[in-house]
Amino acid sequence: MKNFLQLLQREIRLFFSNPVMPTLYIGGPVLFGLLFGFIYVDGKLNNLPVVVVDLDNSPASNRFIDILTDIDAVDVQRVYYENTETSQLLMGEEFHGAILIPERFEADLLQGRHPEINTYINNANLIPAGYISRSVYAAAGALNTSLAVEGLKKNKVPGSLAAGQYEAFKVNTFRLFNPASNYSVFVWPSFLGIIMQSVILVVLAISFASEFENHTFANLISLSSGSVFTVMFSKLIPYWILAVLLLGVYAVYFHLFRQTLPDKIGPVFLVFLVFVVTISFQGIIAGLLFKNQLQALQFLIILSMPAYVSSGFSWPFEQDGAAAKLYGGAFPYMSFVNGFRILFIEDGTLADIKDYIQMQFILLLIYGSISGILLKVNIMKIAPPAI
Repeated sequence: MKNFLQLLQREIRLFFSNPVMPTLYIGGPVLFGLLFGFIYVDGKLNNLPVVVVDLDNSPASNRFIDILTDIDAVDVQRVYYENTETSQLLMGEEFHGAILIPERFEADLLQGRHPEINTYINNANLIPAGYISRSVYAAAGALNTSLAVEGLKKNKVPGSLAAGQYEAFKVNTFRLFNPASNYSVFVWPSFLGIIMQSVILVVLAISFASEFENHTFANLISLSSGSVFTVMFSKLIPYWILAVLLLGVYAVYFHLFRQTLPDKIGPVFLVFLVFVVTISFQGIIAGLLFKNQLQALQFLIILSMPAYVSSGFSWPFEQDGAAAKLYGGAFPYMSFVNGFRILFIEDGTLADIKDYIQMQFILLLIYGSISGILLKVNIMKIAPPAI
C-alpha cells in the first residue's frame, strides 16, 4: 500500500511537471465548458436577419411583413420595393433569407388566383436555414387562415362557423423530450463526450509515452515490483478522480447557464464512469504503442476525429453506412453519446439503454485487456520474468 501511495504521488508530480497535461486535462474542459455555455446560452436562434422584396406594396403584402416581423426567429432588416438580385443579398452573412412578394399580390388574392411568395434561403448553414423556412411558413399560414376566414365572413358566415368551415381538420404536434427545441440540450451530451474523450485519451497517452521518452519507465517498474495492475491503476486513479471533479464543474455550469440537471444522477454517473475508464485504456494503448508523445498525439487525432463523425452525435447513427457503423461502434464515444442522450434528454433509465451499456462494457473489456497485455510485454522487456 505504501508503494502504491508513492506511485500515486509520483504520477501527480508527473502531471503537474508537464505544463501540457494540466492545461489539457483541467483547463481544456473548464474553458471549453464556459465557451460552450456562452455560445448556446439561449439554445435557439433569434433575430436572424432577412430581407423582403415587396413588389406589390399593398395592404396585403404589408400585412404579411407585419406577421413575419412578429416572429422571434427572424428580423426583417430591410424591405425593398423594386426587384433586387437575391443571390447578391444572400452572399456572405448579412442576410440569411430573402422573401419575394410578387407584383399584383393583393389583386390576385382578391381574384382567387393563388399568388406565390418565393423564399430564397442561404442554405450554406442548415440550422438558420431551417429556422427561416419554418418562420416563413408560419407567417404564410397565419395570413392564409386570416384571409380565408375574412372571406367567409364577407359571405355572411358567422365568425365561429367561418373558422370551422375553413379548417376541415386540425393537426396537433407535440414536441417530446425537448419541447422548447433548445439546441444546447441536444448538443450537450455530444460536447461532454467529445471534450472528455479528447483530453483523457491525450493525457494518458502522454503520461505513458513520457516515461519512455524520459527513460523513467524502468524506475516505474522497479517501484511497482513489475505488477501490471499496480502500474496501471497508480497512473489511472488520479485522472479518474479529476474526471469526476470535472463532471462536478459541468454540473455547476448547468445552473450557471440555466439548464436542468438530469433527474437520474446514478445512471448518468455510471455511464460516464464506464466511458471514462474505457477511453483511459485507449489512451494507455496509444502511449505504449508509440512511446513518443507527439506520435501518440498525432495517432489519436487521426483515429478519433472520424469516430466523432460516425458516432451519431448529430447525424443519426442508424443512418450511417455499414462501414461507418462498424468504425463508430469500435469507439466508446458512440455508445456513450447515444445512451447519455436518452438518459439526459428523454429521461430514460438504464433498462432503456441496456444495449449501449452492454456495448460499453464489451469495449471496456477489450481495450482493458489489450492495454494490460501491452503493458505486460513492455514490463518483460525491462525486467526479466523472475520479477
